[in-house]
Amino acid sequence: PALRSMKLLLVSNFTDIPNEHHILNLLFCEGLTYFHLRKRNYTARQMARYIERIAEPFRANVVLHSHFELIAEYGLRGAHFTKKY
Repeated sequence: PALRSMKLLLVSNFTDIPNEHHILNLLFCEGLTYFHLRKRNYTARQMARYIERIAEPFRANVVLHSHFELIAEYGLRGAHFTKKY
């Protein structure tokens, strides 16, 4: 019972990993609660393309660490402000 209320959070690697989008979507299907998307060197366009590869029903569980202007456009969960911001 206690495990059912547990929230699972995943923080992305700063660099891309093979099959990242596929793995991420599978993790959401298996119960991933939140995904913190942090890609230091991505432009806004690259970040938008990354988000578009996340299945639409899961985007509401994505938190951005940069390019906050994309949050409303893609219906994301919100922003995580780091020391940089």
